Amino acid sequence: MAETEGFKVAIGVLIGVLVLAGVVTAVVLRLKVIKPRVERIKAEVIEPYLDLQAQGDFRTAYARFTAPAYQQQFTVEEVERYHQELAEKHGRVTGREFVRDISPFSEKEGESIYQISFRVLYEKSWERVVFELVPLEGSYRIVLTNVEVRPGSLRLKPF
Repeated sequence: MAETEGFKVAIGVLIGVLVLAGVVTAVVLRLKVIKPRVERIKAEVIEPYLDLQAQGDFRTAYARFTAPAYQQQFTVEEVERYHQELAEKHGRVTGREFVRDISPFSEKEGESIYQISFRVLYEKSWERVVFELVPLEGSYRIVLTNVEVRPGSLRLKPF
């Protein structure tokens, strides 16, 4: 009986150590691998995309930062129209705030999906946008844009 109890304790300790090792590994991956990737995506894709849009240069933003899959879903004219509606509703763009990201631990060309959420600030209000991006041709490209239409509810929109 004592051997069985000792075995159970040893198994419990082993499981605890494995869980702790998994948590530590996940934290290290997040800090050392994923966070730098997300910072790169923000700096090289999303922020320039939003800057160009705020300046009214939708065609350059669309051509430079969206993937062919996005371009098959939305034309540049649809993107421009949607932003015109937003400007009429909220006024001009005044800024942006990073909200959060959901990122894969490993990355595969054209398949790994990053979800990066920003709050785009306008004179009168704001819109929360979730950008979905994939690694493509040495960079990252936007494949979907979802806009929060009410708290907790996202809709595919030509942002």
